[in-house]
Amino acid sequence: MNRFLGENPPTDTDAPNPIVIAHQNANTDEINRKLNRLEISLEREKKYGEALQASRKEPPIEKLSFFDLKNLCKALEAADEEIERVVSIKKERGFEFPYQTIGSAFAPLRVTEHSSSDSDEGSSGSND
Repeated sequence: MNRFLGENPPTDTDAPNPIVIAHQNANTDEINRKLNRLEISLEREKKYGEALQASRKEPPIEKLSFFDLKNLCKALEAADEEIERVVSIKKERGFEFPYQTIGSAFAPLRVTEHSSSDSDEGSSGSND
């Protein structure tokens, strides 16, 4: 049997293969790099979340003064008009929206200042 094994049979058969060790080390290094990237990304997201929380220190709507509420209303109306403007441009260019904008969804419900004087004429619009 010694003639098949050669003159110097391996003395330690439990010793790990150097190729396997190198492969394991390469895998470990790659896993460590991925972990480091994830930790950096997590820290970046935590800082972003903290910055968002710090910027949200506005008082609740219930505590706003009348002046602040009027300003908020004007800002919301301006945002709504801007959205409607962008949507109309997109529609002209053939862009399909899978949803309705606030203005188009509530268009029948909008009341303009001059429409309250029109309500005295009646719903039929005839002047009998």
